[in-house]
Amino acid sequence: VDERQPFTRDLFGLSAVLREIEPFGSTSLYDMVADTAERVKTSPSAHAALVVITDGFDTASMKTPREVAAIANAANVPIYVVATTAPSDKVAVSGDEAAARPYGVDLRDLAAWSGGDVFVASTALEAQSAAAALVKELRHQYVLGIDAAATAEWRRVEVQVRKKGAIVRARSGYFGKSRRS
Repeated sequence: VDERQPFTRDLFGLSAVLREIEPFGSTSLYDMVADTAERVKTSPSAHAALVVITDGFDTASMKTPREVAAIANAANVPIYVVATTAPSDKVAVSGDEAAARPYGVDLRDLAAWSGGDVFVASTALEAQSAAAALVKELRHQYVLGIDAAATAEWRRVEVQVRKKGAIVRARSGYFGKSRRS
């Protein structure tokens, strides 16, 4: 993982860093997401999200998407993926083909499990639309608290709202905390 910018709220500075990045080599996408989610746990921010800008293909990770989802859930951070890809790769990155699911899961699953989402863009117009949708979603987040189960097992969570047409994104569950004796 090659960090180019520490955590920041400076969008203009971040924009400058993004313009300087030249893609090269193999991609450890899932390892990077896991590493960053671990770092988010130590961040003082109460509202955090992990935004991953990628071509959507992992070629060198040691961790599986399931392992990364567990790490992200423990960090309590939603993962949003912006996959910028060629039109010919759009279907594969969207998760509609079996080839995009080498571990039985893909980026869409990883994002959904953490309470995030995936945006796929093949053109400049789609990229602008994805960025606008992402910013809108990040600005309209709410925090719900629950009393965690006392056992360390996985607990499924489902959040429903009464407002018709509302889109709800939430973590799919959590691991309860075992009580120490």
